[in-house]
Amino acid sequence: MLLGTPSCSVDGISEDLGELAESLGATEAPVDTEGEDNAAAPDTAAETDTDTDTEQTEASASDAEDVSPATATDAETDGGDVRAEEPPAESGGITFDYTTLSADDCVADAWPEEGVLPHITLDCEGAEAINDAIDEAFTAYADDPMCVVYYQYFKNEQVLSILMVLDYQTDYQLYTPYNLDLSTGQEMTSEDLMELFEITPEEMAALELDLLGQEFEYEYGGMKSSDEDFYQQQYDRTVADDNADTDRLWIGGDGQLYFVGRVYALIGAESYEYIMGSGLMLEDYLP
Repeated sequence: MLLGTPSCSVDGISEDLGELAESLGATEAPVDTEGEDNAAAPDTAAETDTDTDTEQTEASASDAEDVSPATATDAETDGGDVRAEEPPAESGGITFDYTTLSADDCVADAWPEEGVLPHITLDCEGAEAINDAIDEAFTAYADDPMCVVYYQYFKNEQVLSILMVLDYQTDYQLYTPYNLDLSTGQEMTSEDLMELFEITPEEMAALELDLLGQEFEYEYGGMKSSDEDFYQQQYDRTVADDNADTDRLWIGGDGQLYFVGRVYALIGAESYEYIMGSGLMLEDYLP
């Protein structure tokens, strides 16, 4: 923006012209009162222009002081043109830009033994909430010789997923996922993940039950003839509406949305939890 342009003053023009006339031997002309008035007008205008320019300069400087200074990530200069870029997402007035980090940059061990308990190293509200939840839920089991606790972690686009596994050293395991949005610093809900994959909770539940029915038949189909009534009972429990679990979701290393599926069994425990792939993939992983 151009600041006020300096004005040219016309003070003293009449005197200069008079002196020039005398030096040339010109006859003194009658005094024109109107001319004096007209000559005085530019002086006044010049003073007004100067004042206006000063006010414009001061206003421009004041306006500039109100604008927050741009950071290196806010704009790029190319041939003198400044192009504004979209700033990183903000949450509670704090800016986060963790999306460029790798999974290993975000997670460290929080236990003397490797791979037992994780700690998200990022300084944000969601990381703190997840760390506290994991500590509260799994620290006691990590000290229990009858259990094995370990974790897996994955990073896809802006999502960091941690899967906690509690193994009772039998064939029974429990799975608890946690998800962090690296672009906002907030913990992600299952609804947030489903929205990312453009699927509704109702559609997700129906998809899960269909896959659980297939898993049941894969596991126990060969035992149907031995007790058809019990087989049908356990199958019906597996595909019942209330067996869909849309709360425990995460994104695996292949960019696929995973869920925890419960299959009611014909032998062993009443039911078992399985890691189930939904078949829904992030766009970056599609062929």
